[in-house]
Amino acid sequence: MKVIRRALGLDLVGNYQGLSLGGYDIANQDGQLTFHAVVYNPLIFETNTIPLFRINSACFSADIFGDNRCDCNYQLQQTMDLLLETPGLMTYHFNHEGRGVGFVSKIEAYKLMKKKNIDTFHAHELLGLPEDDRNFYYAVLILHDLNIHRVNLITNNPQKCSYLKAHGIDVIEVIPMVSQRKEHQACLWSKVIRQGHLHYRQHHHS
Repeated sequence: MKVIRRALGLDLVGNYQGLSLGGYDIANQDGQLTFHAVVYNPLIFETNTIPLFRINSACFSADIFGDNRCDCNYQLQQTMDLLLETPGLMTYHFNHEGRGVGFVSKIEAYKLMKKKNIDTFHAHELLGLPEDDRNFYYAVLILHDLNIHRVNLITNNPQKCSYLKAHGIDVIEVIPMVSQRKEHQACLWSKVIRQGHLHYRQHHHS
């Protein structure tokens, strides 16, 4: 994988004025071009503080169309609110939709989940899809490109922490971001059971 092109420094206008937006074209291991965004507080380039950091997977059903069965948009908005107050950045990976299986497969999994009253992990299994096909190395490449090697990681997912550490990023602190909204709990508990995520009823810090 390698960074092909980047554009940084677009100031956001509106609710998140004060943050900047950038984009990355990254060639994957097969040479195909993939697209990624980075949202950041420009102070990350002006201070010696360890930045907040979140790896955010695209969730078009929630982020664009307002579907509320998952906590994805909650985490996106909460992270951006934090970035307004504290130097940090969030990478947004368009090719991570549906834990990497794509939008159409995700819709099929959601329909099966509703029909059989199962979680998305079981639905993926029944459809012959991988449980999680995301590659977090895109985030590592962006961090290296920005000369960031230490972070305070915003995540409930211990796999992200382990992955960053294994690829040269020093994770100083893990900051959970767990929704307490009723409509998100089924999704959250499925990730606790299947992937070992943190939950507010188990942990308040890591």
